Amino acid sequence: MACHRLLPAYSRDYKGKKAILADLADGKDFVIYDYFSRWNGKPMSIQDMTHGDTIVARYNRCQKQCLLSAKEVSAAITEAKGE
Repeated sequence: MACHRLLPAYSRDYKGKKAILADLADGKDFVIYDYFSRWNGKPMSIQDMTHGDTIVARYNRCQKQCLLSAKEVSAAITEAKGE
């Protein structure tokens, strides 16, 4: 169980939490932004996550952030991997 802090990759931007979850389930890349991690600035997608992970994602030109609970992320992983 980990908490990932993510930014949309490739200049994407979102209006809200539902759009973030939809792209997460589609396997689109996000960029890790955690200055204390050696993975800072590296891309990450749903394939790199495990059940129980939580996500703090930035949206609306990085002005807002939302918390995606472990339950929401697990549902997206299940949908993406077909489990």
